[in-house]
Amino acid sequence: MIKYPIIPVAQTLILSCLKFDFFDVVISPGSRNVPLAIGFASNKKFKCYSIVDERSAAFFALGLSQKSKKPTILICTSGSALLNYYPAVAEAYYSEIPLIILSADRPEYKININEEALFRVSKLVSTFSGFRIPPNKPIVGDFVFTQTAGIHADGDTKKNLYFNDLLPERFGRKRKYALGKTSGKANIKKNIDELGLKLSDENLKKVTQKIIELGDKKERVTAEDLPYIISDVLNRRSIHEKIKIKSYYLKHKKNEKPSADVKIEIEGKTYSEKGTGDGQFDAFMNAVKKLYKKNGYSLPLLTDYSVTIPPGSHSDALCETFITWKNSEKEFVTRGLDSDQTVSAIKATEKMLNII
Repeated sequence: MIKYPIIPVAQTLILSCLKFDFFDVVISPGSRNVPLAIGFASNKKFKCYSIVDERSAAFFALGLSQKSKKPTILICTSGSALLNYYPAVAEAYYSEIPLIILSADRPEYKININEEALFRVSKLVSTFSGFRIPPNKPIVGDFVFTQTAGIHADGDTKKNLYFNDLLPERFGRKRKYALGKTSGKANIKKNIDELGLKLSDENLKKVTQKIIELGDKKERVTAEDLPYIISDVLNRRSIHEKIKIKSYYLKHKKNEKPSADVKIEIEGKTYSEKGTGDGQFDAFMNAVKKLYKKNGYSLPLLTDYSVTIPPGSHSDALCETFITWKNSEKEFVTRGLDSDQTVSAIKATEKMLNII
């Protein structure tokens, strides 16, 4: 009695092989390919061979195909088992010998991977290990789901022209649109919309031109820089800075913890606070946290901090500080530029205080 598997795809494969008279079958037993193994083995029209080692099985099948001038069917389970076919498959390809490879993968519900958590977990591992994630690392790299060219951003607005199975939402991420020399109006409009700003077509062209100019100078522009660029280009104060860091006094003495005295103006009222930390910027941030906590405000979490020397600059000239922040609503980056690294970080923090 022929036992056809209850899985429709397995049934279709077996019947298709019968239809085209492909009768030689080499099976490497496993748990997930049982439906295929039983389906082929229970049908007397197929001549089945059982070889446990997949590499040996593949070369054996290669010999059968070479002799019969017909494809031999190879069946294995999932994972690395399939990779062991590779040497024989490569030889078959270059020798023009036909093979049919069938592999049974794990059902999706048994893979037990929460794809939406991959990015968060990778960031966590990076933080504790000290190894930074390469920006172009598949799925978890910062730039992987970033559209750099305006034509791609335009495609996203036209009914997801570039839709595929690897959209950022699948991995708990969000599409980003780079700002630089390859940015078009669509890229910049996406970022402006995200910030809740509105510009006329004429003003959008001016801002686009300015961003391209900055990109040509190899300056990195973040979405959070946009309000400042708009203010500069359009010669108007489009930003109302509710928060101003009025002054700070940083102290770092040998054998003593760094300390900071900070004065911040919040909507016209000035507040003062002191703090200590592991470094000058850490002391500054601790003072700001204490000040905000006393006044019933909360601050986003600092998740990443990087310092670079702008292209064409020198180690004793300007440095850029990029700080990544995360609150309950979103993750964003602010930038500071100054000849002093700590001051550069403070400028980036002031931008953050006005964004939240």
